[in-house]
Amino acid sequence: MFYLMDAEEIYNQRTKNYFQEVLKNYSNQCYRSALVSLYSVTICDIIYKLEELSEDYNDASAKKILSEIDKERNSGNLSQWESKLISTIYDRKRIIDNETKAFIDSLKQFRNLSAHPSLNDNFDLYEPDKDTTIALIKNILNGILIKAPLISSNIMDKLTNDLKENKNWLLINEVDLKNFLVEKYYSRMDSTTVKYVFKNLWKFCYVSDSYECIQNVDINIAALKCLLNYKYDEIISYLEEEKILNQIGVEDNYKLNLCKLLFVFPKLYTLLDESLKKNIDAFIDSNKDAKIFASFKNNDKHEHLLNLKNTEFNFPSEDEIKTLYRYYEDDGFANELLDFFIECFRSSSSFDEADLLFDNIINPFLQNYNITQIKEIIKAINTNSQLHARRRSYYDNTALISELIIRSDYNEIDFLQYRNFKYNNSIKPKEDELPFSLNEDELPFTY
Repeated sequence: MFYLMDAEEIYNQRTKNYFQEVLKNYSNQCYRSALVSLYSVTICDIIYKLEELSEDYNDASAKKILSEIDKERNSGNLSQWESKLISTIYDRKRIIDNETKAFIDSLKQFRNLSAHPSLNDNFDLYEPDKDTTIALIKNILNGILIKAPLISSNIMDKLTNDLKENKNWLLINEVDLKNFLVEKYYSRMDSTTVKYVFKNLWKFCYVSDSYECIQNVDINIAALKCLLNYKYDEIISYLEEEKILNQIGVEDNYKLNLCKLLFVFPKLYTLLDESLKKNIDAFIDSNKDAKIFASFKNNDKHEHLLNLKNTEFNFPSEDEIKTLYRYYEDDGFANELLDFFIECFRSSSSFDEADLLFDNIINPFLQNYNITQIKEIIKAINTNSQLHARRRSYYDNTALISELIIRSDYNEIDFLQYRNFKYNNSIKPKEDELPFSLNEDELPFTY
């Protein structure tokens, strides 16, 4: 039987099954039957798409169209409801565009010639040729059958309203957000819709100053990141072909948010319009909050950390620092980042700064620091009065010791050399709880 690779991409499973009849007829050179069955499959597929929009997305327009078509079908006027279905979805900009409408109209003409007793001067039935038949099959396949119903023009209204209504719980957990978006939207989108959604989300996140976009910027950015992760190669190819990343809002928060996105997806930096790239470069040079995210300007994250040592910058929130660590870890630079954290903590110039840095870059990562790094933290506390003389030092040092005890690393450090490192001695392990060891002269025999 004739095989079309694109047929595997047909969106609806029922449509995919019915389409096999079209291919069988074409393979058997039954071109009249192929076009008649193709038209029936097309009408069914449109109905299935409207039903999905109605049931899964509560789409009011789809509900209304289905209701109107049901009335036409039940009125007994069997010849009109199919025509009304096509004209209605086209007029209301649903599912089909201008080109696809032309394909359906052409198919309908050939279907009428094939299905009705259309005789020529020699009283022969109309017989469509092979080329016309396969052209119509391919046009309908690619124009309608493989597409998800979400290609309709108001997908952004559905998506953004859904995000706005559910943002309180979606922003709590990335896995929940991914599952929600992929299952309900992203897995159902064809290439055209992916590009359309990306372009609009970019505008909502980094360009628009509307009240709605500002109020929902966090969930919109999260949705954009999720789309990039899910369709990364496809979107990058699109951006390489079409230079659409050329605008950004005037306020600094747009640029800072973009720097955070570029940190996660550094390839995007190379795809920015040159004027926008210069704008971002100038912003990073002048903004202390942006500098820590600007690793996309360096060859790798290690080089970025070296450059940060020679500049003034601000750490972001605790949650964002954890996100930074996750990406450094993914790229194999976790230890370099932890070493950098220690140097920043060591350089604390006030009690308040020391408290803040301990809370944000030391305590959350105690389980990640190796024993050598723990020794460096203790050494830093011992030598810097802003660290060991602060009110919270005793409490924070005790937390650090607790981690060492959990790891059974307490006896790896000679605390006598760190006279300024004070902690709660009552939590340290007793002698009989320390790992057992013998000196060489205590061995029962020697060689």
